[in-house]
Parts: sequence; structure tokens; C-alpha cells
Amino acid sequence: MSLSSSIRRRLAPLYYRRFEKTPDIFRLYETYRAHDRLSRQQLLDVQFNSLQSLLLHACHHTRYYRRLFHDCGFDPNRFESLEQLNLLPILTKETINANYSDLIADNVDEKDRHVSCTGGTSGVRMNFLRDNRCRARRFALQWRSDAWTGWEPGSNVAYVWPAAQDLSPRTTWKQRLVSRYATGVFLISAGVLNETILSQIAADLCRIKPALIRCFPSAGTEVAQYLHDHHIALPGLRGVVSAGESVSDTQRNVIESGFGAPVFNLYASREVGTTAAECSQHRHLHIAVDSQVVEIVTAGKRMALGEFGDIVITDLLNYAMPMIRYAIGDYGSLVEGDCPCGLPFPLLENVVGRTGDNLRDCDGKTVVPNTLTAHLIVHGPRVGQVQVIQNTYKEVLVRMSADPAPDQSVRDFYSTNLKILLKGLEEVRFEVVDHISYEESGKYRFTICNIPPDMPPPGTAR
Repeated sequence: MSLSSSIRRRLAPLYYRRFEKTPDIFRLYETYRAHDRLSRQQLLDVQFNSLQSLLLHACHHTRYYRRLFHDCGFDPNRFESLEQLNLLPILTKETINANYSDLIADNVDEKDRHVSCTGGTSGVRMNFLRDNRCRARRFALQWRSDAWTGWEPGSNVAYVWPAAQDLSPRTTWKQRLVSRYATGVFLISAGVLNETILSQIAADLCRIKPALIRCFPSAGTEVAQYLHDHHIALPGLRGVVSAGESVSDTQRNVIESGFGAPVFNLYASREVGTTAAECSQHRHLHIAVDSQVVEIVTAGKRMALGEFGDIVITDLLNYAMPMIRYAIGDYGSLVEGDCPCGLPFPLLENVVGRTGDNLRDCDGKTVVPNTLTAHLIVHGPRVGQVQVIQNTYKEVLVRMSADPAPDQSVRDFYSTNLKILLKGLEEVRFEVVDHISYEESGKYRFTICNIPPDMPPPGTAR
């Protein structure tokens, strides 16, 4: 055992208790790991009991649900079957934005909750509250699905991560000490990529020697291709968790070839944490039904097993702002039967969501979609839907929905920031539309790059 690993075994519990406010994280991890050995019915009983408690809490402690339950004739005291959830309408981002204060539970003190926001991949920003107790549970559930890759708590994890809002607090020398001696979590910025940055990322990964890599497939594919092309191996790597975006078969093949480890697809979000994750069979995603209720719905009607539709989630952990039948904006289908791996969790497949192309600038850099969402959506002015279309190295079209119609200050903000992010960009045009449509696949493409893959930046040789 290395010196850093030995120190980490002693410091990790102290760090999570003192600084992450999650004193029971290791106990919760063992509890959730024990759920791996339950029967399907035992697991569904855990889910049902948690759902009953959440529904009663929402009725007694939030104005929104008290009013909604009354209007729908829904009595949580007589809740006996998941089918009764059909009485309740779907909760949308727009509903949350319009009823924010009425959704806040009156029995969760301000000091016991925190504000978060969506990642912005839909082009629609939404703030929401979580109670602090969620933090340890979210960590523990993430660790459980990570353990299905062969990783163990305390082993090094490298985040090859494009989401700038997650990286900014992690760059100090104190945080680097925490990563090395307490958590084993190392965050590597991958929002903008070129040859120099990819070389540094490769060096960082060789230094860190991660047992697990977590990445967005858009960024992970670029890094994996660099490792492959330069014959760089990462011994000891057990798996690569693909998160944040749908991973295509082509991306999976590139990532597995470049990193030299299998890809484990993860379906998670800022709103509700880990929803479903792939096991060693790499066939379907196991739904974390001990923390969520997942429904597949089309036009308000629950779909049968195997039928494709909207993914609707009820978060069983968040009592500060209950999310009941929340339309997360992605699509998928439930799978009948069990996985050969033996895990008892119900299965999810065909998950597709909002996605986007990598954009390119005149300096030869690749800019992944989440870099744009961090700068434009998360930290930008409130707007409706947004789609960024790059037609040439020097011209971008920004399509925006008219709810609300973007004024000149919004246009100036987008134009200025896009020219900062995309070096050499000269023209930013705007188009206001009623709404931005989904593609036939069900995907919402936040960014579209129409530059041919073999076209070099202006001024470079072919």
C-alpha cells in the first residue's frame, strides 16, 4: 500500500464528516451495497415505503402539493399502488420555475438545504433546492454503481470533465492535497481541447494512475483517441464511466480502445443523482429503485415494458423540494426480466437525451457542448431554449425560443462569450423561434457543427 493510500484510509472519514457534511457516507454505502443482495420484491418494498413517506411529507409540508393533491382527488393516506401516480400531472422545469416558493418544504430549515441548478444541456436553466441529507446518499449511490466496475472506495478516480462549474473550486493547492490524501478524486478540465491540452491530460492521467475514469463521451473520445495515437497505456484502470451525455457505439469503441478499459454507461443528473447504471454485462442499465421511481410516459399515459417514451422520475431522497413525476427531458424504455449479473434492480434501455456536437475554432481547439452550457446557460441571463449551430469557423447561428424573447443584452452576452470561447469567430447571428424541435431519435441537439470533419481551420495546411 502506498503512503498516500495509507493516509487516505485514515483521513477520508474525517474529511467527509467535517468538510462534505456527510458523516455517515461509508455506512450508507454499505447499506446500498447490501441492497444488491436483496430480492426484486424486497427492493420494490423499500421503494414503495419510501414513496409513501415522501407523498405524505409533500402533502403536509408544501403548498404546491397540498393544492395539487386536492385538485386531483389524490389522497396520500390511501396510496396503495404505483398506478395511482397516474392521477398526478407531470412536473416540468417550467412548473418548478413558476411555483418555486410553493414547492419548498416548510419543515426543512434553510441551514439544512442548499441550492443547485440544472446543467443547462436543454438550454433551459432551472434552480432547485435539495436538503443536505441528500449529499451523503448521492455519494453512496454513486459509489455503489462505481463498485460494479471493480472500483473500491478510496481508489483513485479521475474526472475528465468539461463542466466548468464543477472544476473551479478544485484548483487550489489545498484541494490537490485533499485529492491525494483524503478522497482520491482528481478533476481534470476537458472543456476545450487541443494537442497541448490533450498532452497535459495524458500526463496527468499517467501521474494519477486512476482505477476509474469518469468522463463525458464527447471529451472522453478526444482523450482516448490521443492516448491511442500516442501509444499511452494506463495500467490499473478498471473501467470508464460514461456520464452526462448519451454514448454512441462509435464513442464506446474509441474510448475502450484508447483507455484500454471497458465503458460503463451511467444515467445521472444534477436534479436526482444516479438514476441507472450499467453492470459488467454491458446490456442494460440497472435502475436505483431504492432512491427513485422511474416511469416511461407518453402524452400523460404510462407506457408498458418495452415501449419508448419520456422518462419521468420521482426522487425519494429530496425532502426540501420534492420532485414527484418530474419530466427530466430524456427518453427510454423499461426492460422486462432480469440481468444475468444477478443484481435485483429493474432495467432501463434505449436512453437518449439532449446531446450536441463538439464545436471547433480557428486555433484548432475542440470545444465540447458542456463548456458552452456552463458559460452561456448556467452563468448567463435567463432565456428559453437555446441551440448553437456552427456553420463555418467564423460564423455561428444561435436559435432561441421566444419565451422570453431575447433582448439586445442577451444577444450581446451570447455574442461576446461565443467569440471568447471560439477563437477567430467573427459573426454571431440570432434566430427567434416558437420552439426548438427534437430529432427523430428523440434527441435535443444543443450544439450542431456543420463544418466537415476533414476541413482544417483557416490558414492551416490540408
